[in-house]
Amino acid sequence: MATPTSSLSTIDAALLHLERPHAPLNVGALLTLERPLEPPELERRLRGRLRGLRRLAQRPASGWIGLTGPYWEDAFDFRLDEHVFRWGLPAPGGPAELDAVVAQIIAQPLPPHRPLWQVHVIDGLHGGRGAVLFEAHACMVSGITGLRMLQALLDRAGDRDLDAPLPPPRPGPTAVARAADALRRARSTASAAWRARPAPTARGRLDALVESVQKARADEVPALPWNVPVGPRRQVCLLDVEAADVEVLLGRGGLPEVALAGLAGGLQSYLTGRGGALPALEAMALVPLTVTAAEPGPSRSRSSAMRVRLPLRAPDADARVGATRAILDRMSSEAAWRGVSGLLQVADWLPPALLAGLLRRLRTGRVANVLATTLSGPREARTLCGRSIEAIHPLLPIVDSVGLSFAVCAYAGRLHAALVGDAATLPDLSKLAGGVGQTFTEQARLARSSG
Repeated sequence: MATPTSSLSTIDAALLHLERPHAPLNVGALLTLERPLEPPELERRLRGRLRGLRRLAQRPASGWIGLTGPYWEDAFDFRLDEHVFRWGLPAPGGPAELDAVVAQIIAQPLPPHRPLWQVHVIDGLHGGRGAVLFEAHACMVSGITGLRMLQALLDRAGDRDLDAPLPPPRPGPTAVARAADALRRARSTASAAWRARPAPTARGRLDALVESVQKARADEVPALPWNVPVGPRRQVCLLDVEAADVEVLLGRGGLPEVALAGLAGGLQSYLTGRGGALPALEAMALVPLTVTAAEPGPSRSRSSAMRVRLPLRAPDADARVGATRAILDRMSSEAAWRGVSGLLQVADWLPPALLAGLLRRLRTGRVANVLATTLSGPREARTLCGRSIEAIHPLLPIVDSVGLSFAVCAYAGRLHAALVGDAATLPDLSKLAGGVGQTFTEQARLARSSG
């Protein structure tokens, strides 16, 4: 009997089709630990909790003769040891060495014939510490699913491991069973597309969609040095904001506006430091988000994104935070995500083969200058296999024409950020990271002086 399967959502299928060999769409989370972790310990943790994370033992499979889109299938040859790797940092094991190893790892595509995730245990950090890098394709962890998957592996005080064996491998379905399952999914896909067809009452919403898309096309994006086709190599810079500063910063604004204001200040410092003038137009950030549809149903929440102008010309950190807050408030009230969400709804109506063909031939335009996101991690400190977690740095991919990403995670009273850039166009990424860190410090200082 065929194993029950589920289709990838439209956005997850799009992420799968949009990947290029030189630009893997992998997201990650780097955990810094108080002391090193042995791979066998981590494998026991994964075994003990794999039953609740079925997606880790599944891989995307192609649809059937174009009638269905890609779907999740159990990897019947799944082996845990093929997903856990060990790395050693060269001496002295400082931030530069860690950044270089992380950049090397995330530049590699994940093997498509296996479940699209890996875990990298990193030894040799200065001070007797260790690190673990969780990496997965974006199609596995879109929205908040990835953060939930990560948190399921971490411990609160008093948690215990269940050293359960992996379930025994099951034989794969026969060709007849696969065909029957494909026909069932084709009928389900056609039925869903029919239900999602535009109704007469949707005319107003479709008009709003067209207007939103036209506005998005009219919003010009300045050409910055990294907004070109990217190469295969990456630069990574990690930075942290002290707890005392975080308390002050988040007391004056929400995490998204604080983080985006910090990014804007870093870009301002970096671009002026290179001796050039600021672009005539403000830089644009593409920010993923999850939206809830007005209509009831099982798929009310879906991934989307909005484009946010970054106030590069604000005179100081305080004005920058205020300007970012005003921009986010205005864009939320205008439903700035509607164009992306509407396009996804249109994609739901397309035959899977046509959608896949369009996405594989798509050339990524300059839709933004930087990819940016913020994550609210655990508020209290967590452990992994008995090791205290000192920091959680999230990592976003980069794509052609958007060769810079910025991600921030709030964890246990601190902010941890990571910048990822194309090594050819951003060889001095550390200068941009320094500018972002300095902006966070300035924001906290001004908040204290005015509070």
